[in-house]
Amino acid sequence: CSSDLVLSMLATIARKMPDTPMVWVWDGGGITWRHKLLAKRGTYKGGRRTTNQADYESVEMQMPVLRRFLKDVMGFRNVLIPGVEADDVIGVLSQALPQHVVIYSGDRDFFQLVSDKVDVWRPKAGESKPTLVTDKAVRREFKVGVRQWIKYRALCGDASEKIPNACKGV
Repeated sequence: CSSDLVLSMLATIARKMPDTPMVWVWDGGGITWRHKLLAKRGTYKGGRRTTNQADYESVEMQMPVLRRFLKDVMGFRNVLIPGVEADDVIGVLSQALPQHVVIYSGDRDFFQLVSDKVDVWRPKAGESKPTLVTDKAVRREFKVGVRQWIKYRALCGDASEKIPNACKGV
């Protein structure tokens, strides 16, 4: 997570949705229910690239500054719940809030939330503009719709997080 990448993303969001209330949701850190569920395998998020300690500490030191910037300069609300991943908070908020919700994330797990009430904008590496995720686009790329996304991911697993597929056992 580089500062330039975050600032570029913020500028894109601000241009696309001026005057829209914004919430930035952070991972709460610590052990989550997914870690406990996959503890026997020791695999949850095991497929991710490791970060050297110096880089990790550098990013961690920047977080309070970034949170203050988001709140004081950009007007974002910051949400962080200890022991809860940002994905889970975003999922709950997207269903609980009465207004239309826009999620800006590269995480394909959010495809399951796409509806008349929830838009997902997905930035892609090497592309300057994010892509609006639609049921049609998901069907074209993965041969399943957003309503089947959870089942599809359960059957296929997630190699990036070392979550096993149905053939390897859960």
